[in-house]
Amino acid sequence: MVERVVTSQLHQYLVANDLLPRFQSAYRKYHSTETATQRIWSDILVAADDRQVTLLGLLDLSAAFNCVDHSMLLERLQSAFGLTDLVHDWVQSFLTDRTQQIAYSGQLSSVQSVVFGVPQGSILGPVLYVLCTAELVLVVDRHAFSLHQYADDTQVYISTPAGDAEVAVRRLTACLVDIEVGQPTSTEPHQDPGDVVEFFTTAGESQRLGGSGGVGTYQRLGDGP
Repeated sequence: MVERVVTSQLHQYLVANDLLPRFQSAYRKYHSTETATQRIWSDILVAADDRQVTLLGLLDLSAAFNCVDHSMLLERLQSAFGLTDLVHDWVQSFLTDRTQQIAYSGQLSSVQSVVFGVPQGSILGPVLYVLCTAELVLVVDRHAFSLHQYADDTQVYISTPAGDAEVAVRRLTACLVDIEVGQPTSTEPHQDPGDVVEFFTTAGESQRLGGSGGVGTYQRLGDGP
């Protein structure tokens, strides 16, 4: 009950002060996977009308909710969202002194302290994750890419003339390196092996890419030289 009240009050504070990440569609009213998809697809279609191709990176960080660094989260809540004093102390108490135990084949593991991650199955945990990763948009902006997120699913994209496609791929690679470095996690960068880069193009522009019309995979992240 207390967690539900805190989450509700935190959300009201974030909305009133326009602090919710603009391009994050998770855990907020009137936003969903559908609105996230519509926004990206609309940008792709507008670019196609301008005879541009769109390079889209689909990213999914493995075990992202389990790897949040508590100290980094608390620092960002204070510096970026103004959560200080009693509120900051309450969130710190909410995150610390938690334990976990695994049951498997009738056996129980030893009890282990949980020193990273937001509590799974909680109401407040996902909101804290969204706030912790809100600065990702600043990284993407520095590379002049567009961004949209749904929880830990991140779409990074740019529209460009087909002749500049190879340059766009190199720019995206540099952007992804900075995204990995800037993740507020407790481990080394850990992009999911299923992350892909795709080009969205019309039939006419696809000839310049050497592919067919519609959607074609340019390359899978981690493959190639």
